[in-house]
Amino acid sequence: MKKIFEIIPFFLFTIPLFLIVHIENVYQNHIIYKFVKSEIIELFAASLIIAGIFFLLVRNLHRACVYALPVILIFYFFCDLKDSLYNWNDKIFISKYAFLLPTIIILLLLIFRWIRKSKSDFRKLFLFVNVTFVFFIFYEVTGIAISDILGNRKNQSKHSINSDNYISCDSCVHPDIYYFVFDAYTSSRVLQSEFNYNNAHLDSFLKRKHFYIVANSRSNYNLTPFSIGSTLNFDYLQGLNTKKAYYLNDYLPGVSIVNENKLIPILRKEGYEIFNHSIFKFKDFPSTIPAFDLWELNLVYERHNIFKNIDKDIGWLIRRYLHFTKIQNDDNFTYEIERDKHFTNTVTALLQTIKSKNKSPKFTYGHLLLPHKPYTYDHAGNKIPFTRKKMTIAEDKNAYINQLRFTNKIVDTLVQSILLYAKKPSIIILQSDHGYKYFDDRKKDLEFANLNAIYFYNQNYKLLNDSLSNVNTFRVVLNTFFKKRYPLLKDTSYFLQYK
Repeated sequence: MKKIFEIIPFFLFTIPLFLIVHIENVYQNHIIYKFVKSEIIELFAASLIIAGIFFLLVRNLHRACVYALPVILIFYFFCDLKDSLYNWNDKIFISKYAFLLPTIIILLLLIFRWIRKSKSDFRKLFLFVNVTFVFFIFYEVTGIAISDILGNRKNQSKHSINSDNYISCDSCVHPDIYYFVFDAYTSSRVLQSEFNYNNAHLDSFLKRKHFYIVANSRSNYNLTPFSIGSTLNFDYLQGLNTKKAYYLNDYLPGVSIVNENKLIPILRKEGYEIFNHSIFKFKDFPSTIPAFDLWELNLVYERHNIFKNIDKDIGWLIRRYLHFTKIQNDDNFTYEIERDKHFTNTVTALLQTIKSKNKSPKFTYGHLLLPHKPYTYDHAGNKIPFTRKKMTIAEDKNAYINQLRFTNKIVDTLVQSILLYAKKPSIIILQSDHGYKYFDDRKKDLEFANLNAIYFYNQNYKLLNDSLSNVNTFRVVLNTFFKKRYPLLKDTSYFLQYK
């Protein structure tokens, strides 16, 4: 085995394999591989292509792999190096491309010169690199296995509701419950103060239909999975650090909090049929809407591709310097096309569920990805050409309002349909997970202002108040309709620094 490891360049395969296994260990159960097949293929192909190029130059496979090794390591781990330097001190010069790229090129040239002059057979180097990455792969696989055995840790506060010990109410009326989330829909108060837009048309419509509008409502978190997770678990989330910057590896695990929420098992005990038309997959109840790469998982893999990293960070600068204008075709904006398709499918599924006749009470969750950007609809719901051209603040706000006005039409349609087709008493909850994102620390408090309008068929709104936050929503529902006495939590908002 030692001799084999000294002469065969297993690292051409084990280095990219380590990256794939490492990513799976970090994002367990969150990687949807059909969305990242091409990125994974690129990672495996990169080392072979680099080694192949050097073979054409030196005509010796063993020596070609020696030349290729430092290039392969830089190709895969350049972003990790840059991020480490940036996180250590984002103001120092060595974390900038202007220093890193020339330095790396110089180091490579020096390494190549040393390899060319060296009389070594590099067997010990092959042995070391091969064994190292086999060990790394074993370590990551062990981490995955241990996590699967132990399961995800669930941090609970003293106010947590235990769904395992929940006792159903046999004597209660079980109304149909509709929970509709409109992503990034800010409050009417903020629409007036920050956008100079009067949302009276929607507010008056909801009041005529006897909704209770929570005028000063605030979400509890400003990132979607954490906001929805706290709402569906009736509790604040433990262990979140509000001082750190939330990158993708911090953001995605919040999805597990939603997937394994406490509301669904409680409603099942109450005899509810579950209709999940959302962006999340509940345990035993995956979403009925075909998924797309909402969380942009491709970026997790692309960060290990030096060329894609450079293009993402400074590609625009290089193209401008070379007087090259990148031609962009609106039809190639995959994310925007898939988001709009998801939105359309969600509305269709919700209307079908609303009109369906069910013997059991139903809980219907729809998560609609509007009025959140990208802005692809005008105020009437017509598709508009999308461009990645950076908008001014005024342009962004105007596009947001137009998409919000279209969203209001969807709200109107859904509410009217429920009230028209309802065969059972109904609860309708219209909420947003957070408000408009300003990307401005001076206005970060405004990002919590959200849509929150609630309809109870019996108009029993005594437990509601004008400052109710999302975390208390289903505590109020359980107390009002299922004879529970869960205390309402203090309404608090936690800003998570996003990147």
